[in-house]
Amino acid sequence: REIQVPNLVFKLPDLNPEDRLLLMLDKQGGNMSFPLNFINSSELQYQGVKKTFGHSIFFGMMFFSFLIALLHGILNNRRAIIIYSIFVAMTLGFQLNNTGYAYALVFPDYPEYSTTARMFFNFFALLSLLYFQYYFLEIKKYKKIKTIHYFMIGLMFYFIVTGYFLVDFYKQHAETFVRFYFALNALVYLWIMLSSILLLKKEGIKAY
Repeated sequence: REIQVPNLVFKLPDLNPEDRLLLMLDKQGGNMSFPLNFINSSELQYQGVKKTFGHSIFFGMMFFSFLIALLHGILNNRRAIIIYSIFVAMTLGFQLNNTGYAYALVFPDYPEYSTTARMFFNFFALLSLLYFQYYFLEIKKYKKIKTIHYFMIGLMFYFIVTGYFLVDFYKQHAETFVRFYFALNALVYLWIMLSSILLLKKEGIKAY
């Protein structure tokens, strides 16, 4: 793109005072609201630099956390910590995509990749978090919790695989899928908290 900023930017043509500009929005079957600002390119880049500075600190800390966890897991042969580092990496990728930096700097000519990348990073983050909990809390020792945990992991694999092969189907039913997507996220995090509370009674401070 001409201007490398993480926002969606539309360059306006030069207009005479008597000209009118019509902005067309693509309706996706639901309500959507977002700020619409008119700004010159130099001011846009200046504001972008200030935002990027703050985001760079945040993303740098996440990347540092990923490296520390990965090295600690490898050097100490701890599978749970290695999987945790993958969770941090997937969360970092999700945030880069969600804030627009991946779109601005990695695939500026392919906006359709943004949705795909968001799904990829989110589902792999949830999957790695479930695996981390499985190994760190030794869930395999508890039959009932293990069964539900396997079901959650199976759901993640199902949507990762079908999301790749049935991407057109999901686009056709986008509104329904988005609702299910958020419900599934809530379900996984709710299960992680609930299972940790149950294990807290059995394992003590480790589960906490």
